[in-house]
This record gives sequence, structure tokens and C-alpha cells, in this order.
Amino acid sequence: MPKIKETEGIINLKVPKALRYEIKMQALKEQTTMQSLIVKIIKDYCKVRQEDKEWDNFIKAHDNAPKEDPTPEDIEAIERGRQEYARGEYQDFDEVMKELDNEGNSNEIG
Repeated sequence: MPKIKETEGIINLKVPKALRYEIKMQALKEQTTMQSLIVKIIKDYCKVRQEDKEWDNFIKAHDNAPKEDPTPEDIEAIERGRQEYARGEYQDFDEVMKELDNEGNSNEIG
């Protein structure tokens, strides 16, 4: 039996035979070992959970931020925007992004 590194630990895992077969087939497809595939899957899962946690923290911080009343200038700008929108004076976000991207590409040298 190979010696375990000090930075490693053993996890004994019992899985259904069908799942074991799927893991084995995927490991073969990726040309890796079942162990490496399982470790990768666990790491990816933990990373996603950490990202979820960061998002949750962001939302909590937003929800707990002090509320600010809009200034008269803010109210005026909002009303102006509503009127422009009602008159059809607006641009689609995706179209603006494409235009900006095209402008950036046309300024390239070469």
C-alpha cells in the first residue's frame, strides 16, 4: 500500500455500482484516474459553493447598506429618462455593446 503524504487524507467512499461505472468511464475518457477525477469533481464543487457564498455575502452587504434618498438631481434624471423611454429615445444595451466593440476593433492597427 502506498504511503500517505502528511498533507493528504483518506476518504473511503461507497457508491452505487452504476455511478462507479460512470466515474470509471469518464476517467478513461479524460485519460485520468478515478481518484484524480473524483478529487477534481470535489474541488470544482467546493469552488462553486465558495462563489455562491461570496454572492450571498454581496447580497447581504447590499441589503444591509444604508438607504439613501434620491437627490433632487437624481429624481430629475430619472424623470427625464422615463420621458425619453416613453418617446422611444433609447438604445438596446446589446446593440450599444456591439457598436462599442466594433469601434474598438476599427481602431486597431494592422
